Amino acid sequence: MWYGGLPGQCYAPTIPAGTQVTVINESNGASTSCTLTSSGPSSPSVLIWLPFEQYQALESGPATQPEIQVEVTWTAPPGSSSGFG
Repeated sequence: MWYGGLPGQCYAPTIPAGTQVTVINESNGASTSCTLTSSGPSSPSVLIWLPFEQYQALESGPATQPEIQVEVTWTAPPGSSSGFG
């Protein structure tokens, strides 16, 4: 899902702030990276919230769908949990 945030920053409800994240579109292989700045809003169908520009890059063209299927990998900051809560 996208939001009006700053490029390079993203939100996820279950991954710790400060975590470096890579998001890959499962249908076309496009990817983008960001740093989680907070836990963000919670939605049962949304794994991660990306700035519009980064979301659009995953679609490799105009953003036409509010949600897409992605694979997310991350490296948790030192001293934090590395799994979903």
